[in-house]
Amino acid sequence: MPVRSLSRTLRVFSAQCLTSLGTIGTRVLLLARMHERLVQRDLPESIHRVLFVCKGNVCRSPLASVYLAAKLEGIGVRISVQSAGLDTTPGKPAHHLARTTAQRHGLSLEKHATTLVTSALVDQADVIIVMEYQQQYQLVSRHPDAARKAFHLRSFYDSNWTDIEDPYSGDQEDFEACYQIITQACDKLLDSIKY
Repeated sequence: MPVRSLSRTLRVFSAQCLTSLGTIGTRVLLLARMHERLVQRDLPESIHRVLFVCKGNVCRSPLASVYLAAKLEGIGVRISVQSAGLDTTPGKPAHHLARTTAQRHGLSLEKHATTLVTSALVDQADVIIVMEYQQQYQLVSRHPDAARKAFHLRSFYDSNWTDIEDPYSGDQEDFEACYQIITQACDKLLDSIKY
């Protein structure tokens, strides 16, 4: 089959799939396409602000933020690190088990207050790190300019490309497991930052 015919056939097949799959199927395919485009990107040359994003800004993004900020401070690198949530009420404290986990590792989330992702935060960030692909989709849907600077945290850690699960409804062991994945991914992220 000629390449031109094959290409046309694939386009028609894709359109038929999108039509038959409906809204959920369309989102899944869009996420897969976004994943393909974003997987092989490099971080920007110059990074001054990193924004970690999760759903509620009470577990994963605060842990990642406080960990990376401490690592950067420890090596004398001045990069601003913040966290925010896509679906949160501003001003709430970090989850009590996230605070306990941070404390066990010599970090503090005692002053953490939830922050909602805003256009200003997105504009100010050089890099935005999400915990789940659905969050990346939501972020880019709400803030299209985020597409060029949004990355999935786990992609720095391994090629598994799975989400970093939300430990919100779990126990201390779940928070610890989440923290271990976050810290290993943040260490790899730090290796990728040119400072």
